Amino acid sequence: MLVSEQEVFPLNEAVLGIDIAKLSFQAALLVAGKLRSKSFQNSPTGFEQLCDWLNQQQLQHIHACMEATGGYQQALAHYLH
Repeated sequence: MLVSEQEVFPLNEAVLGIDIAKLSFQAALLVAGKLRSKSFQNSPTGFEQLCDWLNQQQLQHIHACMEATGGYQQALAHYLH
């Protein structure tokens, strides 16, 4: 039996993927089958901007994943944890 994406991730839930580099990172947010993306600086200011952007989406749950690239992900991972 196939299930729809909305059964797996209701409208108030999302999947966040983060592609990280030394100076910046790209966040891709999938909500109800629609992709939203935005770039941020890989810095405490960028981390705050990411959280502000996510809070604007009014989601109850976000399932996040991030690639491990040369340690550049460490600060953001600690910030989000």
